[in-house]
Amino acid sequence: MEAVGLGELSGIVSGKDDAERDMNYRELVNTMDAFLDTLTPEKRSILISRYRYTDSISEIAGKHRMNEGPEPPAPETAQLPFRKGL
Repeated sequence: MEAVGLGELSGIVSGKDDAERDMNYRELVNTMDAFLDTLTPEKRSILISRYRYTDSISEIAGKHRMNEGPEPPAPETAQLPFRKGL
């Protein structure tokens, strides 16, 4: 399975100029922080492990003593809570 990282968010922040880019970046960070604050500590840890550290679903399941099930969720399914929150 291919690693999924924050690079997927690159389309959100444009590179028009430094001031606009910095403002967009700060807005994105504030939005992400607000979303993360709505999650339980376990869900926050899972999301950060997956998207910041690009841990595999198997690694995350092991860290959190979870059963990853017969098939790991498709990347689209794994991204859904994050996308809905943003």
